[in-house]
Amino acid sequence: MTPLSRVGNAQMEQQVENRMRRATEAGDSLTVTVEPLYNYRGNKTSLKNSIDEQEPDPIKSDLKKQIIDAENFVPTAVHVEARSLSHSSSFSFSSNISNPIAQTANEYNLGPTPRPPVSNVSNSTDAELSASGLSQREITAILARRSAVIGETKRVRFASWDEFEVGLGLASKRAIRAKERAGIVNLY
Repeated sequence: MTPLSRVGNAQMEQQVENRMRRATEAGDSLTVTVEPLYNYRGNKTSLKNSIDEQEPDPIKSDLKKQIIDAENFVPTAVHVEARSLSHSSSFSFSSNISNPIAQTANEYNLGPTPRPPVSNVSNSTDAELSASGLSQREITAILARRSAVIGETKRVRFASWDEFEVGLGLASKRAIRAKERAGIVNLY
């Protein structure tokens, strides 16, 4: 395991994980190697000076500087190689995924992040679903499922998660159930 930034994580999902998921859903077994790559991340002294200038709270200033020092252990990229274990499949790729960290004084935020509002899959609006932290794929799956049950009407009440999940792909089921366990969505 290695820490990825939001940008690095999004790139990993788009460029690597989605391809591997499709391959495994098609029946391939894969071997995957992920190697973190480390490089110099810039002038920490000037960044720490900027934090001193912008952060009036000395405790927060020290914490932010500790975060900057800990970034030495965050890779600047990861190298990923994957190939099928099946001789009948040609699935194979090798890719470097960048893992940028925004290193400006105003990018270091401390304190609790407010939780997104809980959305329900039965009748939240498109905007409410978007604000909940669901991915566009998950929102599309929810809206498609509601539409399949009730046509053009945007309100419906599902009796159970099993009823809601009828016709959803495995990846969407898992993702939405994980969001339900995390308290981000509920049934109604």
